[in-house]
Amino acid sequence: MKKVKSFPFNKVQEHQIEALEQAKNAFLYHKINDLPIYRKSKTRFASKRPFDCFCFAKVDAFIVLWFYKPRQKKEMIWIDIDKFTKEKDISARKSLTEQRAKEISNYIFKF
Repeated sequence: MKKVKSFPFNKVQEHQIEALEQAKNAFLYHKINDLPIYRKSKTRFASKRPFDCFCFAKVDAFIVLWFYKPRQKKEMIWIDIDKFTKEKDISARKSLTEQRAKEISNYIFKF
């Protein structure tokens, strides 16, 4: 894994941001694709799924970052989607530094 000093804002795709904002502020529905069985496929049956779709309504939504550091404890930096988009809009940079990510984070989990 490559160590990076910052996280480019454009790594989070616009459709991902929209989905997280919908889940947090309104309602998000997602249908899980059915895997087709092909005539010449060696797989005869798809694995059973516990459900076909899911919905989220007014739930917490986060961007979770992890800056890789060899031989150090891992830190997952959780940033609320609204804070992330605000930072993306006001930042003079095209990326989010680890230090700034920690400053705007809601949670930091170390493991």
